[in-house]
Amino acid sequence: MKTLFLLGVLLSHLNAAESTVTSVTNLQAAIKAAKPGDIINLANGIYTNNTLAINTSNITVQAATPGGAILSGTNAITIPADDVTFSGFQFLSGSTPVNIIEVTGNNNTLSHLNFNGYSAQKCVVFKAGSQHNTITYSNFQNKPASAPQGNLIESEADAVIGYHVISHNTCQHMPGRGGDNGNECIRLGEGSQSLFTSRTLVEYNYFEDTGPGDSEAISVKSRENVLRYNTMNKNPNAMFTFRNGDNNVAYGNFFIDSGGIRIKEANSIFCYNNYFERAGIGGTMNAVTYDFVSPNLQNISFFHNTFVDSGLIALASGPLNNTWTNNLIRKSSGNIFSGPYTGITFAGNLYSGTLGVSVPTGMAAPGDLGIALNQAGYYGLTATSPAVNSSFPMVTLFSIPGIDGDYALSLDVAGQTRDARKDVGALEFGATGPVINHPLKVTDAGPSYLQSPIRAFNAASYTEGAVAQDSIITVFASGASVNVIDSKNISRPAQVFFAGQGQINFLLPQGTATGQALFVIGGQGTLVSTATVAASAPGIFTVAGNSTVPAAFYLRVTPDNQRTTDLTFDAALNAIAIPRTSGDQIYLLLYGTGFRNASQVTATANGQAVPVLGAVAQGQFAGLDQANIGPLPANLPTGTITVKLTADGQSANTLTVKLQ
Repeated sequence: MKTLFLLGVLLSHLNAAESTVTSVTNLQAAIKAAKPGDIINLANGIYTNNTLAINTSNITVQAATPGGAILSGTNAITIPADDVTFSGFQFLSGSTPVNIIEVTGNNNTLSHLNFNGYSAQKCVVFKAGSQHNTITYSNFQNKPASAPQGNLIESEADAVIGYHVISHNTCQHMPGRGGDNGNECIRLGEGSQSLFTSRTLVEYNYFEDTGPGDSEAISVKSRENVLRYNTMNKNPNAMFTFRNGDNNVAYGNFFIDSGGIRIKEANSIFCYNNYFERAGIGGTMNAVTYDFVSPNLQNISFFHNTFVDSGLIALASGPLNNTWTNNLIRKSSGNIFSGPYTGITFAGNLYSGTLGVSVPTGMAAPGDLGIALNQAGYYGLTATSPAVNSSFPMVTLFSIPGIDGDYALSLDVAGQTRDARKDVGALEFGATGPVINHPLKVTDAGPSYLQSPIRAFNAASYTEGAVAQDSIITVFASGASVNVIDSKNISRPAQVFFAGQGQINFLLPQGTATGQALFVIGGQGTLVSTATVAASAPGIFTVAGNSTVPAAFYLRVTPDNQRTTDLTFDAALNAIAIPRTSGDQIYLLLYGTGFRNASQVTATANGQAVPVLGAVAQGQFAGLDQANIGPLPANLPTGTITVKLTADGQSANTLTVKLQ
């Protein structure tokens, strides 16, 4: 029977097909008709107000080009099927009052998704009762402060153990209410689910600047979960929080210029091999916080962690059977600990600095701890460190079935093998084996197409941001053609002025709708770039990319109506001193792009208003605009003056000219 089953699986994949559809309606029909192994591509484009149910198992639903299919407006995507791969979609500038993606099936993988600026209650939810689902290499950022309360990724818990994986994602730049308001980046369970076992693995995720949205970057509210190899960077207002639920583990995490670990209504929490540097500094969070709610904080263990110049380890009254063992702590100023430490046993810890509490035993101060920056940019041990081979026998670790982990502490924070007599702290001197962990950068996680994103610039100012209809755009990429897909999902070929040396200059086609736009770049492969199209986005050409000298003409009109026109710069591309005598009127003829459709254009010189005589299409060259301004105020001083042009409230790049 097993042979027949395997033969059936092989035959189903031999019969698998790949197809491309051009609408979400057709995508839904293709999903319904799909066979196991089929790959269904959604063509590059912008699709608004989408409802999608993936109810056929063992298929792949993906963007034709990773990042090339944008789902905006309202979205409601459900995955009740099993063994589905859902990949490559972007969710930008949309809004829904509920959740974007809900997964009720099993063994599904969501990957290379980008949620940026999207207003929703929650982005991805693994519903209770589902198992073995993964969200990986995805990005979550800029959830609006006005969005409904809700976290970005949630793994619900119930009697069915989840075994979900949340890995290699980026969570960054989250505005909002701050504090504890239910807007966590990742939540494992709800408070009412704290007695259920989840066994969710959270690893290799990167967190930056999420604290303004919520003080809990990760909130654990269920049992038997593992948080490992994650990095908190520049996130001083957020922490990893064991809020509810017992028997959880955190090891191998980096907390750099960020909050650290908080434990509240939980017991049997094991925190080891974590590295804290300047953790709990410069924000509202500590390096470690005990937040006692009776009868919790029992059997909490911190061991083999390293703390370098970090904030307070804030203890509390009420803990029972807690241990702090073999931790390495250096603090140059301020107290290391605060609060009572009853119920806590200290053993084998080394420190340098001021304890702040009178620990009777288990905290030794040998002087210089012998630590130095390693090649990975964080502090490890030197050969002469008193931490080498000096650890105290440690507590018995708790292992979590179904999640491979370092429950014997055989590895250090880098994932290298420790000696039989382990060193104090998170890093082992002379450890061997491959390095599997280091402080992550934002480019180590998230979607592949955001690793080296292709950004769109105003071709005149090289300013990144919104682009205007009928304007000249620059992208730094290799390709020969550009198709522009606007917010109405209308595709138009762009006129390409230049393509070479990793740069493409093209004209945003007339009729391109305002809102989100997708630039599909054709060449040896297919690349995509996104931008927001506005009615106006002004930029003025200068003589060089980093120059403020405009590539422009001046017009000098003398009192007897003699007119002189010349360039504002010389052959060396330096600003010339525009000749001027008493009674002369000086005008500037500026060339740029992105302001011909503006309803109002204003200009200033050294902050004084300058009349705008015209701001229109230049007429001779496609996409080129011209603004004639003047006369400049007669009281402007000799020397360099600053000129600014504004179109519909949007400022162009700042210019400088010289006057005699």
